[in-house]
Amino acid sequence: MSERTIDFRYAPTVSWTCIGRPDDPFKSLVREDGALLYDFYGRGLGLEVWRFDRVFAFGLQALHPPVSIDQATESARVPIVTTRLVYPDATLTLRAIGHQHGERRTDVLLWQVAAPDVDEFLTRFQLTASAPGRYFAPATLAPGHRIYMADEAVRPAVDFWETVNHYLVEPSDVVPIGSLALVSVPQPLLTVHADGFTSASGLGTELFAVGRDRIAQGALLFPQNHDQLDDVDLDWALSCCGRGASFLARSAAAASHARDARPGCERHDRRLRAQRLAGA
Repeated sequence: MSERTIDFRYAPTVSWTCIGRPDDPFKSLVREDGALLYDFYGRGLGLEVWRFDRVFAFGLQALHPPVSIDQATESARVPIVTTRLVYPDATLTLRAIGHQHGERRTDVLLWQVAAPDVDEFLTRFQLTASAPGRYFAPATLAPGHRIYMADEAVRPAVDFWETVNHYLVEPSDVVPIGSLALVSVPQPLLTVHADGFTSASGLGTELFAVGRDRIAQGALLFPQNHDQLDDVDLDWALSCCGRGASFLARSAAAASHARDARPGCERHDRRLRAQRLAGA
């Protein structure tokens, strides 16, 4: 029989990769550009009309858009998705994993900005968040680590002069304005314009410089079934990928071994035949 090959010439340009485990009730998806997709809605919009009700897209503040985007999964058994957005002067690398810690389930997005070919590149990491009838923001006008999803209908008006004339610091006794959407470590996020100046919510870090000898990195944590993220930092987020990859690889190997040991499995049957022949 001839060797089977895959012809990628007709592959779709749109792809979604799940970062959940097989038994994971949270089927978080990563789009081909690294965006995170939640709350799939496929009914009531038309015969062939679908959408995701929560979308978080990521990028850099830059003069030009990415010139190329590539994406890879760690392996077929380890659903850790790495996306590289290559800009003319810098590269944004995103790494997404679904992490289980105790009873808590959190999606972790690691980001890193590098510009090894220039002396200095001034930019910020930013995300565009969208959900019907909702906006995403810190609890106050000040930059914040905790970002909430709140009702657009009751969004307070912003005093322009207050934001321009005062250096704002988030108070320690801040009151949440809605449900917790994500936590940013170690950099807080402030409100910026959304990508393309759309009506979605734009959030970004303070401006920073990267270059030949400097990189910038951080993490966004998206809680799926809890709001207990006070005890996490960037080191915790970085360790999630290492621990998660090891756990997923071990789980996949154990599942494969269990399948091979079942009667009726081709490998199991071959092993029995070999044992019978050896005994004969």
